[in-house]
Amino acid sequence: MNTRSRCTGCGKESKFIYIDYDLTDKPEFGKIFIHPDSKRRTSIIDFSKTNSSLNQGLQKAYESALNVYNVGEWTATSVLCRRLLEGITQDLLPDEKKKYNLNKRLTELPKHLDLQKPILTLADALRKGGNLGAHFDLDKTPDKKITSQMLDLLDYLIEYIYILPNQIDNLHTEIEDLANK
Repeated sequence: MNTRSRCTGCGKESKFIYIDYDLTDKPEFGKIFIHPDSKRRTSIIDFSKTNSSLNQGLQKAYESALNVYNVGEWTATSVLCRRLLEGITQDLLPDEKKKYNLNKRLTELPKHLDLQKPILTLADALRKGGNLGAHFDLDKTPDKKITSQMLDLLDYLIEYIYILPNQIDNLHTEIEDLANK
């Protein structure tokens, strides 16, 4: 079953496709798809399915920033991003450092959190996973789950080392240019 309708946000026409429905008056059994896909920004993490140490307050602050972004409130989004950064530093620093302003908290953060450890642990996991594939052992062979996770970690490593520094520099330059107008 399908139908077309106009998006109330952008005004463009979308096609709605409903499949796997049951004709027993129980619509919750079907799946609905919309084409073209929404351009809304979504969370990079499904917190309900991921084991994360990010507390509920920080999760809600993150989701709030996404929601405000998706309605096009850019100034409010920037404020909520800063608020989330403040919350993250407050979560990670000891109590006596939480009273500091954000700039001072950011300079204190490396003293209380080993920022290199996640990258080194990630690289070591990739090395060990590669060893599983490189050396013949019928009892120890990588499967789809392991190789999928290895590719995910490679994506993160490449993004962290090669993409993120350029994005940070570009954002910093754009903010400086805007501040100097």
